[in-house]
Amino acid sequence: MYSKKQISLLVLIYAVVFTAALLGFIHYETKKRANDFSDLKSAYELIVNLTGDAISSGYCQWDKMYQATTTPGNNDFLKETLKEIQRTSAYIKAAYLIRHQPVFSEACFSPYSQGESTYIDFKIFDDHGLKLNYTQFLRIELNDSAILADLERNPSLLLSPTNIPTGIFSEKACSA
Repeated sequence: MYSKKQISLLVLIYAVVFTAALLGFIHYETKKRANDFSDLKSAYELIVNLTGDAISSGYCQWDKMYQATTTPGNNDFLKETLKEIQRTSAYIKAAYLIRHQPVFSEACFSPYSQGESTYIDFKIFDDHGLKLNYTQFLRIELNDSAILADLERNPSLLLSPTNIPTGIFSEKACSA
């Protein structure tokens, strides 16, 4: 049979191998979760920026919107347009006009987070991007829970970070 010394050595070897395997598993799971979070963050940023691009191009670089926000008497058109913007995507919780000069740089829109909400502010231009409304801008509030629920339900939306532009919530230059 085995001596006490051999049994102790065998137990020590098993303990070392078990500990090494356990540490390897923990390291693998930690790395996997970090990558999953990075992919989720990248996909979320992409959705925010694509929503911004769509709203900016579709509504904020438009003669009718520019004229409606720079001349009085267009409240009905503006109310209907704001409702339409909200209906364009389940990711948009609210859309409203802010009567204040846009304070972000030369970008057409600027996404940002405040508290637990994500917003996108949009400058309002004419069709050609030559005239800017200096007295008000559009703000949308995103439905973060809808975005995250879709990402959770549909993992194919999670793209590799190498295919996604980096920089969370960067201001976007106008397409015009």
